[in-house]
Amino acid sequence: MKSIVHSFCFILLMLLANNIQAQDTTAYQKPKKQVILGLNITQTLTNFINGTSPNIVKDPYLITMRYGTNKQRFRAGANFKVNNINNFDLQGRKVKNTEVQLRLGYEWNHLITPHFSYYFGTDLITGYELEDITTQTGVIGGFATLKTRATSFGAGPVMGFIWQPHPRVFFSTEASLYLTRTIGNEKVNAPPDFSNSDFSSTNIYSVLPTALHLNIVF
Repeated sequence: MKSIVHSFCFILLMLLANNIQAQDTTAYQKPKKQVILGLNITQTLTNFINGTSPNIVKDPYLITMRYGTNKQRFRAGANFKVNNINNFDLQGRKVKNTEVQLRLGYEWNHLITPHFSYYFGTDLITGYELEDITTQTGVIGGFATLKTRATSFGAGPVMGFIWQPHPRVFFSTEASLYLTRTIGNEKVNAPPDFSNSDFSSTNIYSVLPTALHLNIVF
């Protein structure tokens, strides 16, 4: 009889130990890492409701990407703009403009409710702008040109909010404050005047949470 009781107790202890081990394994599983692609849909919504954008600094990043868990993520953003007017406009100007803006950072996410959270982080940013302006002068066949090249880089904190109605879809908006340094060169060719000068500036600018991003979780 004692051997039966001992055997029963041994089996019970083994099952209990196995259950505790399974719970520990589940509890200490690493959070799943995800790739999240985002698209700035602010302009689309503005056009849809036939509204006008306020005259403030806007979030420049059209495409964003996040990689990490639901608590910590690497973040990146990019925007490319090309404006090439081959013909002279009503002001007698022909403009070629190219802009590239990139962002790389890290963020920490904090859950408020199952569908609502906030995050804060920090970014490193850089940008490049090239602009060529050709203007017709009063002299027949005469032209004046202005060529500008500028590179900027900076860093700063960011804070945003997330609303996630579906596990695979969420909307985000954020505010940031960046300290930037810009260096560049400007060439003016307006016969008989010519100039070639370098310039630099340091700026602090803020971006309010006026942009809305649609994010897809993969």
